[in-house]
Amino acid sequence: MSSLEYLAYPVIVANHRQSTTMKKELDIGDYLSHKNKLELARPRVDNKPPRAQTHHHFKMSKIQEDQKKIGRIERENKQLAERLATIQRGTGMVDCWNEYFQRRIHGTISGIPRGISLLLGIARRLHQAWIIQQTLSTS
Repeated sequence: MSSLEYLAYPVIVANHRQSTTMKKELDIGDYLSHKNKLELARPRVDNKPPRAQTHHHFKMSKIQEDQKKIGRIERENKQLAERLATIQRGTGMVDCWNEYFQRRIHGTISGIPRGISLLLGIARRLHQAWIIQQTLSTS
């Protein structure tokens, strides 16, 4: 390709200084540098997930409610553990007898069969006698 056949831009050459060889050399240099850049270029694929925006995925109010529930449960567990520890350190005696009202319902007293209520009464009296004996023996 001669310099006359090559024109970078279709312009009319009106001056001898507007030589096509200079334009041709510049254009070929730019083309070759661009070609080298393309050869050195490596394909890049963005395989990263999009940036996580936690306020879209998590509701802070629900997280705070869950933390409050967990705190309340932990406090209750601690109280129960303290109660169990005091029970284990103590004497282990029964200190809460269920007091049933004396109402007769077809041969039973307040829904408990008569034989069981008699046994409960005997057990209560034995327990009270044992407490009195323990207090007398310690003093």
